[in-house]
Amino acid sequence: AVTDGDDPRTAFNADTLLALGMAEADFESAVAAELETIHARRKLYLKGRPPLALRGRDAVVVDDGLATGATAKVALAGLAERGPRTITLAVPVAPPDAAAQMRALVDNLVCLAEPEPFLAVGRHYVLFDQTADAEVVKILDRLSPGSGKSGGAECR
Repeated sequence: AVTDGDDPRTAFNADTLLALGMAEADFESAVAAELETIHARRKLYLKGRPPLALRGRDAVVVDDGLATGATAKVALAGLAERGPRTITLAVPVAPPDAAAQMRALVDNLVCLAEPEPFLAVGRHYVLFDQTADAEVVKILDRLSPGSGKSGGAECR
């Protein structure tokens, strides 16, 4: 998992790396490609608008579910750098061990289900499609500052 910012961050699943006989350095080109994707999406999504100021505000991160928690961990680390007053992570489903790790990283965790055994996030959905960029742009345009509604931000 990767996030951009002044200090781009990555998170790797150590068990997976060990099982594959790989190291974080083996993913340098993939990390660079993901950072390019994030920059392109930020440009598309924000349309020149500055990111929302988070210092002193309450931030809520919503994820469709946690598997290993790597994506959430790196997103939360990047978010914490921006100085929010509190961070809440909201997910519908997570394995108990990942939920426990997240509780240590946030002020509040809202997790609707912690099934054991946990097999995959997608098994808890009837429809588990990706959100199209066009839909994200439409929502952000509607909720952008000046539109009369609350603003939102993107994290990959």
